[in-house]
Amino acid sequence: DEPTGNLDAQIGRDVMALLNRLVAQEGVTLILVTHSQAVAQSANRILTLEQGQLAERAGDFAW
Repeated sequence: DEPTGNLDAQIGRDVMALLNRLVAQEGVTLILVTHSQAVAQSANRILTLEQGQLAERAGDFAW
């Protein structure tokens, strides 16, 4: 939940780079909760919570 929320921008990018490397190297799934568009853009699939239901976001972000 919000792995970069309390970090400065550079450290946040470093944390996301580390998480993305681990996903690629280990072949695991990362479930990440964020309000940050920049962080969300590193995902290959995005689900949003809409009226209590999960919904997949298609195409580009609608921020």
